[in-house]
Amino acid sequence: MGILREREPEPAAPPKRLRSAAVYISEVIHVNPPIVVTCMVSPSLRLLIGAWSGPRRQRLPANSVLNPRWQAAFLPVVILCASGLCFASGAGEPKVLVRRAADAGFDGIAIGDDCARGDLAPLCAASLGAGMSVPVIAGAFPEGPLGPGRRLPYLASLDDSDERRAAVALFEFTLGFAVSLGIRVLTVHLGDVPLRAKAQDVVYRFARRELDEDEPGAPLWATAIGERMSLSAAVLDASRYALDRIVPRAERAGVELSLEVAGGPWSAPSPREALHLADEYRDGPVGLVWDEARMQALASLGIAPSQERRAALAAAATLWRANEAVGVETGYLPGLGDPPTARPEAEPGRPGGLPVIVAGRPDTTSRELSAARARVVAVAIAASDTATNGPPDSLRGGRRP
Repeated sequence: MGILREREPEPAAPPKRLRSAAVYISEVIHVNPPIVVTCMVSPSLRLLIGAWSGPRRQRLPANSVLNPRWQAAFLPVVILCASGLCFASGAGEPKVLVRRAADAGFDGIAIGDDCARGDLAPLCAASLGAGMSVPVIAGAFPEGPLGPGRRLPYLASLDDSDERRAAVALFEFTLGFAVSLGIRVLTVHLGDVPLRAKAQDVVYRFARRELDEDEPGAPLWATAIGERMSLSAAVLDASRYALDRIVPRAERAGVELSLEVAGGPWSAPSPREALHLADEYRDGPVGLVWDEARMQALASLGIAPSQERRAALAAAATLWRANEAVGVETGYLPGLGDPPTARPEAEPGRPGGLPVIVAGRPDTTSRELSAARARVVAVAIAASDTATNGPPDSLRGGRRP
């Protein structure tokens, strides 16, 4: 896109607000699986939903003179993660959440897997009715609220092929839903890794500062790291089993997959494993989620990726989740977690030019939402500036431009 100066005629503005999502969602049929949404999508609606999924937004040249109405086209796309903040498994009001997101200046809504299938249609309808996009959702949702001790099946279950097949079936349902609404990105959680050293025990020792050498928790932590390293080959094999089945389906549907990277030894894939997978599936629609809080948690545990590996992870990222950690506890709104050890815009390996998903906790206030968005936009622009040239090709893992 060339520089648009004020003397040039302005293009037609996009529709201010859709009349009603009911115009486009023709029916909701309750079957098993519970929800199938059949959509009649107008060209303007499909453009609205998929607006950010085209080429990455351009940076504004320093010496340009832009019409103020076009300034937003050069800012990062900032998406509010709806499920984590105030709408999870039927609790909360979708229209209230969407109104808060719109008032805070967000461009769209993301839906995480702490929602249920029954939450998808109301959230999408409320978002589209307010003229906001739903550009990214999780790759699997439960049929209803999960009770204590229950969870979704893992795509990369280490010892249960039936569980892996069940997880692929859940993914297929979500993929069909996403395609029907023009949603172009699914985040994919491959699963947790069971270790003899339990996460809650390590977190307890961490809180008491007992993980350092010669401290009471040091043997427990060493056991967790050693066991996780010994399982790495099995984790990669299980991950390939899943990706071999879901990547072709996503590619045929024109949907990008963003793999969640673990924030500790109890999940898959680790940063190193994630780079292996991104390299192996570089010819398919596979990228990574850069999760700021998980990077902080890894640093707190003393297992942060090296600067070179951070740069490679940033190069393979297709989504940036902006949230913060307090110790090893993640998911705090930007500005509410532990202060970074360095200025965020100066941190090595931070991705630039990506859509940004802002995530927080249910007790977030509207003022905190607005402040978090402003903070994220400033940091994203700075990161985009520092990432103009990108890391060397040797760190990119061979990914497509």
